[in-house]
Amino acid sequence: MNWLHFDGKPLVFFEGNTVEDVVRKTGYQCKDEDAQKLCKMDTRTAEYFEMLLQNKDFNKEAIQFFSSAVNPRVRIWWGYQCVKATFEEINLNPKAKVGAKQM
Repeated sequence: MNWLHFDGKPLVFFEGNTVEDVVRKTGYQCKDEDAQKLCKMDTRTAEYFEMLLQNKDFNKEAIQFFSSAVNPRVRIWWGYQCVKATFEEINLNPKAKVGAKQM
């Protein structure tokens, strides 16, 4: 998959077309010194996200950028999906009541 799969798609809902737009609108700051080399202000948002995803060393930076770059409603949906997947992975039922053990 390349960045063209994300480019112009309403599914992702990036807050800006370029990294500069995201920085201006959300205050995103690239904290990883190595990832900063990829962070050019004129790079398209989806292309930068794809570059971060392709490099396994930048997984944390990709998540931070994505959470900054997408629409706030998408952030909430994404967070919910992460929590739901975690509950499913560890076989927890979030609606189940947990009580004290009977002795």
